[in-house]
Amino acid sequence: MPLYYFVVTTNEKTTEPTEPIDLPGMDAAWEEATSAAGEIIRDCDGSLAVDGKWQIEIQDGSRKPLRTIRLVTTTHD
Repeated sequence: MPLYYFVVTTNEKTTEPTEPIDLPGMDAAWEEATSAAGEIIRDCDGSLAVDGKWQIEIQDGSRKPLRTIRLVTTTHD
């Protein structure tokens, strides 16, 4: 099965996993990423900065970016 990394960035701070996750394919990796994104947003504790961003990037086993989910906050005057 293919290996995937899920790299999370919050307000320019990136969490790099050291071990990949073994999943059946990209559909399973996307399901994992969207489920994780939903849980993280649901549990948001107010730490996402105004004019900040949060993202989860799916990378393959060689660390090549495949897909990214982004949440961007913006202040409007």
